[in-house]
Amino acid sequence: MRLRLDFAHPRPRPTLLGWLLLGLGIVAIGWAGWRYQTVAASLGTEKTRAAAMMREAPGRGGTAAPRKAKGLVAEPGLTTTRTLLRTDWGALMGGLESARTPKVGVLSLDLDTGRGGSLAMTAEARDHAAMLAFVESLEALPMLDRVSLDSHAERERDGERAVRFSLKARWHLSGRAP
Repeated sequence: MRLRLDFAHPRPRPTLLGWLLLGLGIVAIGWAGWRYQTVAASLGTEKTRAAAMMREAPGRGGTAAPRKAKGLVAEPGLTTTRTLLRTDWGALMGGLESARTPKVGVLSLDLDTGRGGSLAMTAEARDHAAMLAFVESLEALPMLDRVSLDSHAERERDGERAVRFSLKARWHLSGRAP
């Protein structure tokens, strides 16, 4: 048996299917470029429109009624979004952080702007005294009203006792009382 090595194998000629796929790929690239251009132009128009609407909007915490932009209808979702954007989240979170103690760990925090700014919190304290001290420190915060202990229960984990509790409160939006 004789071994034949062919190091100079000629390339096969392109088939009709190969040329067809190449043409379809070029058409797809052209279409994608055209779509990119139209979407980029539309985005630029919308950014300009949004900037104009922001200049017309009343200032933060102002008492003026929100103006309606041309072509837009006031929707509940839009009002909620405006409320969320105008909320001073830094002051609220800073206040909650200042009430933190090493004996209490916050497990969950639920803020709701829809019901006049309600806050629900679940936390765990080492003992009842730490729990009550934490609730009192939250009551002292100027941005919280009606702080109330909702429930509490003693738990034992890894041989250590802890008190898990939940509380509710109302918080002020943008520094205004509810």
